Amino acid sequence: MATVDSFRTLLLARFLLGTFQCGFFPGFIYYISLWYRRKEQAIRLGFFWSFSALAGAFGGLFAYGIAQIKSSKLAEWQLIFIIEGIPTIILAILCWFYLPDSPEQARFLNGKQRQLEIDRLIQDAGISHHDSFSWSQVLSVFTDWKTYIYAMIYICGTTSLQGITLVLPTLIHEMDQWTPIQTQLMAIPPYLVAFISILIVSHSSDYFVERSFHLVFTNLLTILGFLILIFVEPQHVCILYVGVVFVTSGLFSNVSVKVAWINNNFASLTRRAVALALIISIAALGGIISGQIYQAKDKPRYLTGNTVALSFIVLQTILIVILRLVFLYINRQRSRMNNEQINQQIERYGGNELVGDRHPQFRYTLSAQLTITLANEGLEAYKPELYGEEIQIIRRIGSRQSGYKILGANRKVISTRKETIDEIIQALSISPENPLCVLHQEIAKTFLISSDSRKKYQFYMKASQLNQIKQAYEQSVCTVQLLTQRVNTMKEKHVDMLRELEPLEQEVKKIELRRDYQEKRHVLEAELISARADQARQQLFEVQYELDQIKKTKDDIGAQIIDANKKILEIDQRLENYSIEKSDFEKDTNGLNELLSHFSKQKQDIQYRIHSLTQDCENYRKILTDVELEQIYLQKQIDKYENLSHQSDDNEQQRLKIDQEISDRQEKQIEWDKIIMSLTEDIRINDENIRDKQITIDFLTNELKQKQQNLDELIKLDQDKTNVYGKWMPDCLKRIQKDQRFHKKPIGPIGLHIHCIDSHWSYAVEKHLAPIMSSFICTDNHDEKILLEILSSYSFDRRPPVYIRAHTTKVHDVSGTLKHIKQANLLSIYDVLKIDNITVECALIDFKQIEATILLENLEEVKQLRQSETLHWEKIDRKVKQVVEAWTSDGSNIKFDKTFRIYTNDKQSIKYFFTHNIESLSIDELENDIKRPHSQIQEMNTSINELKTIRKTKMDEINQTKRASTNNKKKIKELMKVIQDKRK
Repeated sequence: MATVDSFRTLLLARFLLGTFQCGFFPGFIYYISLWYRRKEQAIRLGFFWSFSALAGAFGGLFAYGIAQIKSSKLAEWQLIFIIEGIPTIILAILCWFYLPDSPEQARFLNGKQRQLEIDRLIQDAGISHHDSFSWSQVLSVFTDWKTYIYAMIYICGTTSLQGITLVLPTLIHEMDQWTPIQTQLMAIPPYLVAFISILIVSHSSDYFVERSFHLVFTNLLTILGFLILIFVEPQHVCILYVGVVFVTSGLFSNVSVKVAWINNNFASLTRRAVALALIISIAALGGIISGQIYQAKDKPRYLTGNTVALSFIVLQTILIVILRLVFLYINRQRSRMNNEQINQQIERYGGNELVGDRHPQFRYTLSAQLTITLANEGLEAYKPELYGEEIQIIRRIGSRQSGYKILGANRKVISTRKETIDEIIQALSISPENPLCVLHQEIAKTFLISSDSRKKYQFYMKASQLNQIKQAYEQSVCTVQLLTQRVNTMKEKHVDMLRELEPLEQEVKKIELRRDYQEKRHVLEAELISARADQARQQLFEVQYELDQIKKTKDDIGAQIIDANKKILEIDQRLENYSIEKSDFEKDTNGLNELLSHFSKQKQDIQYRIHSLTQDCENYRKILTDVELEQIYLQKQIDKYENLSHQSDDNEQQRLKIDQEISDRQEKQIEWDKIIMSLTEDIRINDENIRDKQITIDFLTNELKQKQQNLDELIKLDQDKTNVYGKWMPDCLKRIQKDQRFHKKPIGPIGLHIHCIDSHWSYAVEKHLAPIMSSFICTDNHDEKILLEILSSYSFDRRPPVYIRAHTTKVHDVSGTLKHIKQANLLSIYDVLKIDNITVECALIDFKQIEATILLENLEEVKQLRQSETLHWEKIDRKVKQVVEAWTSDGSNIKFDKTFRIYTNDKQSIKYFFTHNIESLSIDELENDIKRPHSQIQEMNTSINELKTIRKTKMDEINQTKRASTNNKKKIKELMKVIQDKRK
């Protein structure tokens, strides 16, 4: 096994290992029967079998220790095969040279000891002792009904034993989330208890020379353990652990007594060897069954596997009881056989050589017990008021001492003392002529020593029943004489009957002729019926041929329908893909339409600005043109006034005053024009700000509508998530919130607080967390009782688990473990989860070890990880954990323990995690996102109102300035008119 390098060589090596190993266990059982008597075998077999329990206790730790040996040339599994295989090979070689085949070949015994051992075995086997081999003895095992009953008993025990041995580490690990090392340590006590119970039960079985009741006792212990595992809730870890101990000790201690019982009840060496080989070979099928009954989908309680194993144990118990009753009946029947019946029984099975355990003098092993019933009537009755009309004395014979029971007529135990038997013997004057001498050997000894020959002769005649034979002979002679007389009388009657018989014979001949005629008629009728049947058969054959043709046509049509259905399924899949692409395209189109509408609004605003600016420019250009014309006109007037300056000084002074006033007013006019332009520019900027803010408000309003839709959709999705845990769950959560008795409100179902942020891994994450998703967390026992009271008012298939742990506000430090996982370029379940409750996060770290459970794409990565040392970093208590298990994207589970097991996906539908886009945000986060745009819109509206107020103020200032400018222009025109009048 250590040298295999491919799957083909692995199969070859495993086949050879199984071939050479399969004969070891039945061979050892047979070997024990060559050295020890039937009542001495159970303790030897138990001692041998008990070490298999020790191997189960320390085998895992031993393999773990070997795995710690680092080698550059050999893998860990190769070291395990080499280190554990070398002692086995050495011991096998030593046994070949030093272990004798039988007492006859034992060199460590002298002649006297060897003969003593042989005589012991011959005396134990009795009349069925035979050493010769023949094929008839081999074939007789295959036709013996006991072989198949024992095989059924054995296969029931093997199925349950190998099943619980296979799943025991996982069963213990699932109880309290122990680490692999802790799980191996917790698996040791059940095996140690099994080791001790094997020795105790085996010793007791030999001591009392009893097998079946011991098997029933061990099965009752196993049944009790399985009932605990099936019906006790998971939170009661101690009780479940006790159930595991009961199951393990009961199943292991059952084996040694069972094989001893089989060994005891097959006589002759050939029959015993073949029977053991055949029974254990058939029972090996239990290993195939046991590997299928414990499935990964049944974790953590394995109800299906435990129920099947319990059924097998119950069936085994029933078969044991039935077989004991059958053996008891056969033993009683054989005890009642006379010599003729005994000889017939021996001849029936082929003589003394082939009869074996079917010999009438062979007794099946049940218990060594002798029962004698004494009549207790008449004047010499002994204590009739106590014992009644009969006294029954039972002696149970053990390997070292015997026990007694004295029963009355009503089967009530009167006494268990041997002295009471002496009193009864003395009171009833029982002598050695009475068979009760077996119970009291001192009387027999005294009789043989002290009695005279006459009394001994009388005892001989009575004991050998010669007196009864003489009396029977005399009665037989009288009977023969009477029969002779009757025969003579019958002869005379016979002659008379012959005379009367002649006419009757003629009548008989006539009747025979009629009978021949009727028989011929019946033959013709039968031929007619046969002909009609042939015709009907031919018609039936034609109909059957047509029916076959129709079936072929139907099969062809069925195949076409299947092909059509496949095409329809493909079309449906394509339509589904197209619908998904259509929805994505519609979303993109809606986004583009929104952007287009936003850009069109911006374009309209820009065009409106350009138009307004163009109008303002035109107005300013007109104003500038008017001002220039005014200046030209004023310059002309000034020139005119200069020409007339010489006319009059008074006019000159007035003109100068008017010019000064005109220039002042023109300067004011220019300042007012600048003010108007500045205010106009401010109003334009203010209008732009108002439009920008209005556009922002429209954008925020659209965004607010979209988020409100997302919030409604998330609330609906959250309600659907709650219904996943049961239609009763929303009502239950409302009752929990209304109940004021809680110290702190329970958290749950905890799955509501868990979100998978990567839909690619949602299936694998749900497979890992499914057992705990529906559970609740209470802060103390008081809250747990209230919660259980509320839950008990609902009907459900399985009550959600309830965990007790204090609510916390601090997350466990898992940075060390996550750092090692990231350095190994791996992804943990913790990295793809979003948990919105700290207590739930701590519970998942403690119970499901999400930071130490990794996600892999496929099983090829598992093989690469196992071959490399990527995961072998140093473990630091409560700071750094090693990877305990992994999940692939298709749902396969890998356990990184000592056995390194892989459980392929059992294809379950996803239930808790969905792939909707808004699942990355919680309801509270969306509500907060909705509140922010509301506040921004309010701020924008306030700012717009302020800008509108400023604009109104600016417009008022512009109107006032324009009125002042208009009045100034009028005044200038009046002054210009005055100057013109004066010039005229």
